[in-house]
Amino acid sequence: MDSLKKLLPGMQEDTVLIYVLNELGRELVVPMPEEAIEYARKALALSTEMEHIRGIARAENIIGCYYDDKNNYAEALTHYFKSLDACEKSGWKFMEANTLNYIGIVYLVRENHKDARKFLERARDIAEERKDKSRLASILNNLGVVYKDLGELDKAMECYKRQLQVFEELGHKKGIGSVYINMGVVHDKKGENEIAIDYNFKALEVFHEINDNLGLGIAYMNVADSYWKHKEPALSIKYMQLGEKYLIAAGDRNYIQEAYKTFARGYQGIGDYRQAYDYQVRYDSLKDIIFGEESNRQINELETKYATSEKEKQIELQKEQLEKNRIVTYAAIIGSVLILGLLLVIFNRYKLKQRANSLLEAQNKIIAEKQKDITDSINYAKRIQDAILPAKEIKYQLFPDAFVMLKPRDNVSGDFYWFGEQEGKRIIAAVDCTGHGVPGAFMSLIGNTFLNEIVHECNITVPSEILSELRNRIIKSLKQTSSLDATRDGMDIALLCFDDANQVVEYAGANNPLWIIRNGEIIEFQADKRPIGYFQGKGLPFTNNKTTYQKGDALYVFTDGYADQFGGPEGKKFMRKRLKELLLMIQDKNMEQQERFLEKTFNDWKGEKEQVDDVLVIGIRA
Repeated sequence: MDSLKKLLPGMQEDTVLIYVLNELGRELVVPMPEEAIEYARKALALSTEMEHIRGIARAENIIGCYYDDKNNYAEALTHYFKSLDACEKSGWKFMEANTLNYIGIVYLVRENHKDARKFLERARDIAEERKDKSRLASILNNLGVVYKDLGELDKAMECYKRQLQVFEELGHKKGIGSVYINMGVVHDKKGENEIAIDYNFKALEVFHEINDNLGLGIAYMNVADSYWKHKEPALSIKYMQLGEKYLIAAGDRNYIQEAYKTFARGYQGIGDYRQAYDYQVRYDSLKDIIFGEESNRQINELETKYATSEKEKQIELQKEQLEKNRIVTYAAIIGSVLILGLLLVIFNRYKLKQRANSLLEAQNKIIAEKQKDITDSINYAKRIQDAILPAKEIKYQLFPDAFVMLKPRDNVSGDFYWFGEQEGKRIIAAVDCTGHGVPGAFMSLIGNTFLNEIVHECNITVPSEILSELRNRIIKSLKQTSSLDATRDGMDIALLCFDDANQVVEYAGANNPLWIIRNGEIIEFQADKRPIGYFQGKGLPFTNNKTTYQKGDALYVFTDGYADQFGGPEGKKFMRKRLKELLLMIQDKNMEQQERFLEKTFNDWKGEKEQVDDVLVIGIRA
């Protein structure tokens, strides 16, 4: 923390400063909450100004924790829901699970088990998917409490058994002690008081070993509760007196409140009604402080707003899915008609060429009409391609700070981009299919379909394995063999997979490289010199490159169209060397500005010359 604080005075107002402010807020929210919230509010203001969605998500989460620790649950939920909204917009699964867990805890404390269960089960599913053991253990603990309170005791015990396994794998003593307490509570609920007491004494051994005041207080209180249910109120009072000092030392008002309730029942059991009344008054007073009427009103308003927002999101998602299904259906129908139409056009043109010279004038007229048909068909092909290939809006969800520059040579393109997310990993590809125009477009539709199947249905996320499987499918679908007259259609590709949890990016390429620009220098990862398709009868594996990325790195993948364009004063190719120099020169610009600059430079270089190939350049800021 001291090192981070020393960095602040000389830092520029950018995403790195946002990160440092949020880290300070996160680390200090428990030991120094007033200092922590100031850092978080500064991070939130700067993130809002820069439209940095993940910065907003982290800052709102920290501010929610601040109010949560102060038992101001209405204010806590306000900021938790803002954090959750930002997480969903940016696709930040780690923080989404964290925030869902915190929201579930607030509802659990308020005894709203229905909503607590809903949010905690969502958090559990994300943690399981990400294999985040530490987060999963916390969520399982809270979800077990919900199941226990709802009377689903077997589900609660399953949660605790899974949680105990995780804590034992992590060597987490405090966590193990907490699970023993929870298991004791479940056995107590089942009426198995002796087993419950045994589990709580196991917990006491662990918490004495690590000097955990709150754990000791809770374990003693649970033993006291079990003896009260066993109709031994004197023993209940004895163990509650042992636990009270630890709860007071821990300073947790919720458990101190429960201790007062346990004391009241114990003293009532031995006939000391004055003491019982005194502790009941203390219990009611503390409960009123924690759950005031104004707090409940604010929380109920938030619940209503969130429920309405969720319903609106569901309706919108259903509309989008229906529209997507409609487009795909129309695309399939139009695609079939287009293929048939193109075949008829080719056949008619062939027949026309056999006509006598006397029909030349009529033939030219018919050819002109058919040419119009072809143009219309190509326009339909473009609509089909636009509908099936991923929309740029998906890019802004998965890669908020990135650009995609796509300039087809003809109306439809043989170059295409592909985005996807699987198992918490973000995947992006730049693909160059054989040919351009309609033939290239058909290959792009095949490639897009296969990439969706390989990643989303086969659950393959390793780039080299994706490329190998894509090659196998292309060879099989196009019936490619070693025969001299066999087709040699295929594609070149550069494919990246981002593992944000470990700040690792994996790359594999078929003829198309990866460039990473860091601190004014280019790090180049070479592609394998073979295409996606039949290549001299060899099925050699593709190389899987793996490297860590740093904040501020700029990563670029592209097809060969930009570098191969002829132009300039001498009519030469642009070349990759000049493209490297151009990218280094524009590193001070954001990704949107870089895209505009690249497009202008390309158009200026091309001038009046024809575009020789489809062009695709993708840039991503880490």
